[in-house]
Order: sequence, then C-alpha cells, then structure tokens
Amino acid sequence: MPGLWGECTLKWPLILEIKALWLNYIELFAGCGGLSLGLEASGYNLVIANELSPMAAETFAYNFFNERLDDQHPEHTLWINSNFSKNEMSKRLRENPKTYPPIIDHGFSDLNNNTQLNRKLLVGSIIELNKLLQQQPELLKQIQDEHLDGGLDLVSGGPPCQSFSMAGLRQLGNERNTLPWEFAKFVELTHPKFVLLENVSGILKAFNTEAGQFYAWYEVAKAFSKINYVPLCLHVNAKYAGVAQNRPRFILLGIRADVYSIIIQKSNAKEQAILKHSYQFFEKIQLNTDLEYGHLKYFDVDKDTTFFQDTFLEPLIAYKGKEFSVADAIQDLSIENHQEKSAYVKKLDKFFNPLLTKHKSLSNYDLRANGIHVKKRFKLYQNLNLVSSNTKKEVQQILKGLSSLLSEHAFDELKYLSFLNEDGQV
Repeated sequence: MPGLWGECTLKWPLILEIKALWLNYIELFAGCGGLSLGLEASGYNLVIANELSPMAAETFAYNFFNERLDDQHPEHTLWINSNFSKNEMSKRLRENPKTYPPIIDHGFSDLNNNTQLNRKLLVGSIIELNKLLQQQPELLKQIQDEHLDGGLDLVSGGPPCQSFSMAGLRQLGNERNTLPWEFAKFVELTHPKFVLLENVSGILKAFNTEAGQFYAWYEVAKAFSKINYVPLCLHVNAKYAGVAQNRPRFILLGIRADVYSIIIQKSNAKEQAILKHSYQFFEKIQLNTDLEYGHLKYFDVDKDTTFFQDTFLEPLIAYKGKEFSVADAIQDLSIENHQEKSAYVKKLDKFFNPLLTKHKSLSNYDLRANGIHVKKRFKLYQNLNLVSSNTKKEVQQILKGLSSLLSEHAFDELKYLSFLNEDGQV
C-alpha cells in the first residue's frame, strides 16, 4: 500500500523533469518505517525521519540503517533532546517520551548547527523539532527544498490518530489533535514540493462543540492552504490497492502552489477537474482564512470511483472489484492447496515444522504465560467454532446469565469436546 502512494506522487516530479537520480523525502511520525519502506521502493531517498517513541525508533533504525541502538554511539539515530546522555543509551531506549525535556531546557541533545542530517532518524517530539529548526537555521537549510541537493520532493507522515478514530474516545481537546498542525508547521519551514498526510477515516466525522460542528480534516486542509499548498483530499481503502485488508484511510495530498501551476498544464481533462476544485478552495482561503465548512469536498473511493479512473489516482482502485483475501495472499503456505509440493513449500516445511512441534527445545521460544482463566476462555472460543450456530447461541445465553439449561442436541455436540480444568489440563 505505501508503495502506491509513492506511485501516485512519483508521476508529478517526473512531469517537472527533475534531473536528480532520486527523489528526496522526509518522513514524520515514522513509526517502524512502513510508509518509508513503500516510498523507497518507489524510488525515493530518505533525508530525515522523525519518531517520538524510542521503541519504534529502535525498529526503524535496524530496518533502514542496519543499526542497533543498544550500541553506545549509533551513527544514524540522534535524539532531539533527552534526560540521558549518549553514554546512557539503555536508559534512552526505556525513556518515557512524555518526559522528554523541552529543547529550551536542560537536557542532552545530539543536534547542533554542525550536525549533518542526511539519512538521520531524529528521536523526539515534532513540536520540539520545529522549535529546534527555527532556533538553528543552519540545520534547517540542510533539509529545505531550495538548499537540499536535488531539492525536497515530499514530506509525508501519519500523525497519531487515536482521538480522531471512531473506535477511540473522540476527544477534540486531546493534545494529539494538534499534531496535524505541527505537521503543517514543519512543511512551512521546509517548503517541499508535495505533502502526503494520512489519517483514519474518523477524521472525516464532525466533532460537536459549543460553537457548532468541527471538521478536523477541513481545518487541516485550510492550514495547508494558508501556507501555500493546494490540498487534494481523498478517502481511500487499502483493499482496492491490492492489500488483503479492509483498511479505509483519509489522505491529504498537498501541492505547492508554484508546482501546481506546472502540473495543471500537464494534466488531462479529468485530472484538471479534480485539481481545479482544490485550487478554487485554495484561492478562497488566501482571501478568507476563516472560511466556513462546505467549500471543499473529499473524493471517496466508493462514491466517486469515476474520479479515480484514467488519472494519476488510478493505482488506488487497481483491484476494486477483484480484492484479495488473506487466503489469496498466503495460500502458497498451505500444504492442502498443493497436490505436489513445490520446492518453496518443501523448504517452508523443513524450516517451520520443527518450530511447531519441538518448541520446548528452542532457547528463544517461550509460551505465553497466560493465566488459567484466559486459557479456559480461549479454549471455549475454539470449541464454539466447532459447533452449530444454534449450540453456540445456547452457550452464549448461559454465559450471559439468560439461561441455565442446554438442549439435548447442544449437550450431544459439546460432550465430545475437550475443556480445561483448574490445573490447565484437558
């Protein structure tokens, strides 16, 4: 999926006839590097990445730089500010990100005006990173489009989304909700040609406030328009891009205004219609930054499928109507689907079967230390998947306290199944 975002945005820099050997990008809220992996597979070169969590940063550093952070002096991973020095790396890796000292306070920062930022992972808050770049202009110049060798083509990232998610608490006042605006502040400092912001679908749902309804996605689009970026807003789904997962997401593609003026001339009629709608909104924001809700639409992959066809957005619907299931994605691992095992499957058998049957002899394999009640509950779940739907409903009624008796048919189904006793034995 991440590679398809790269595929969509890759076309635009090519239109601009960039002569660089690669396309430069910066990854914010980098996590373990899933989006970065897709972008690099699409021909992008990492300039810097930023991640708050030391745990995620440790994985990112290993994946992209082959760097172990338990070494005392990692080459590619730098802390924006920490309570601990470089010589206390083990403490840094266990540090609570909420306790990072502000950049203006005392602490241990690995960054100064002489730091070389190319292909570096910066661990710490985007808020403190923005402050640091404003305080140290020599650092900022290294990653600005007009100063960076080859230019800065893209700033991308997915700000934490728990407060926007419909599965979460939906807290408008949560401090995490300010992060899309910190994203915009970073973009204002670095001037990339394009912006890619990803978030959950819940960002499209309004928050009810005393002042009326607040649409976070719309306000974010306004924020990018204010800093000279034309926002194209999309609601897409990974399953239509060939991923075996139902994963709807909000995407904002921001195009710097001067780049937009070139792209619009090179685009086909359908692409122009999509982009001009965004540009009309952009022009209104330039005149009225408090523009009320309703002047920009997002294009939904289900409701507006025709807008995606025959445009640079088409890779996002490449598998619409022919989605992959998980079984499709991993069926080559199934022995049952092979009358004659391929050499690949035989190799998997040889490697994995001992892990499944002889795990007690492995020094790096530990069974989960679940309590007896957890084990019994999951054993029950397993058994309920083996019986008829009527028997399953009867058991559920008993578990809810709505019944105390099983029918004779249900009892006959259940009596042959194994259950755990208090010692965890069958």
